[in-house]
Amino acid sequence: MMDLLTPSWTFGVYAAICVVGWVAIYFIYPETMGLELEDVGALLKDGWGVKQSMERLEALQASKRQQSR
Repeated sequence: MMDLLTPSWTFGVYAAICVVGWVAIYFIYPETMGLELEDVGALLKDGWGVKQSMERLEALQASKRQQSR
């Protein structure tokens, strides 16, 4: 790539690939904040578990809002 493109463009392509990967992981990988290792294993047992983790996170945030009132 360095011969085909300039070093700046090569770095730009690499940076773009990294950003796409980061965004994909952010939206695909489930939230595991506050979970025990066994709970993370159970969450990931049947696929990615994104829907379940988002439901758990929303329930946690709702309970924090109710406690702060």
